[in-house]
Amino acid sequence: MIWLAWRQHRVKIAVLGAVFLVLAGGYVAMGFGMRNTLTADVLPHCFTGSDPARCGAWAELIFGIRNYAAVLFPLLPALAGMFLGAPLVAGEFEHHTFRFAWTQDVARGRWLRSRLLFLGSCSVLFGAVFAAAYAWWYAPGLEREGWYETFDFGLVSFPATCLFGFLLGVAAGALTRRTLAGMAITLGVFLPLFVAVKNFVRPYYLEPVLAPSPGIGSLRTGSPVFVDAGGAVHERAAAFDRAGIPDPGPINGSTELTDAMAAKGFFERYPIQPADRFWTLQAIEAGLFLTLAAGCVALTFWFVNRRLN
Repeated sequence: MIWLAWRQHRVKIAVLGAVFLVLAGGYVAMGFGMRNTLTADVLPHCFTGSDPARCGAWAELIFGIRNYAAVLFPLLPALAGMFLGAPLVAGEFEHHTFRFAWTQDVARGRWLRSRLLFLGSCSVLFGAVFAAAYAWWYAPGLEREGWYETFDFGLVSFPATCLFGFLLGVAAGALTRRTLAGMAITLGVFLPLFVAVKNFVRPYYLEPVLAPSPGIGSLRTGSPVFVDAGGAVHERAAAFDRAGIPDPGPINGSTELTDAMAAKGFFERYPIQPADRFWTLQAIEAGLFLTLAAGCVALTFWFVNRRLN
C-alpha cells in the first residue's frame, strides 16, 4: 500500500518537497555565507541591526528575510494541506476511481490509513527539515534575541503544524468531494486559525510572569502594568489615577515617570513568558495542533466509512 501511495502521489510529494527543501537550502547557504564572511562576535549584531557598519549588506538582508518569513512562510503548512491533502480523497471522487479503490481486496479504512500515514509522514519530514535549517541559520541571533523569534518555525511545533495543515486539507477535500473547494477551505480555515493561535492563544499557554524588564530572550504577552506595595496588579490608567499623577500616555521607557510612580508605591512590571519556557510552550503548541490533526482524522474516517456507505 505504501508503494502504491508513492506511485500515485509521487509528483505532488516531489513538488511539495522541492518547495520545502529549496527554502531550507537557501537558509543553509545563507548561514554558511554569513559564517564565512563575518566573525562570531559580529554575527549576533547582524540579527538586531545594532552594528550595520560591521555587518555590511548582511544586516539588511537578514532584516528583509525575517520580515518575509514572518508573513509568507507560515503558509507552508497550508500548502501541504492544499496540494497534498485536499486531493487525497476528493481526487478519487473527481476521477470516479473511489469505487474501484474501495471495493477491491483493500478496505476503504486500510486504504485511508496507509495514505494518511505515508503522506502525513512526508509532511512532518518536510517541516522538520525546514525547521532545522531555519534554526541553524538563526543560531547566531540567539545571544541577543533568544529562541522566541523562531517560534513559528520551531523544531517541535512546526512539523506538528505541517501535519495539521495536511490533515485539514484531507478532511476539507473529503467533505466537499472537490479538490479546488477543499483547497479553498484549507486556506480559509488555516490562516485565521494560525493568526488567532499566534496572537491570542500562544502568549497564554502558561500564566505570564510579571518582570521588572522584558529581558533578552523573553516573550512579551501584553502591555506593562503596575504592581503596588501590597502585590495588587493595576492597569496603567488605574495606577496613575490611584497615584494622583496625570496619565501621560505611553511611557516609552521614561525613567522619570517610572521613578515618580515608584515613589508613590506603584512599580512597573512587564507580563512575559521567560526564555526558559520556550521548549515547554513549543510542546504545548505542538500538542494543540496534533489534537486538531486528530480531529481532522476522525472527521475524515467518519465521512469515508459512514456517510459514503
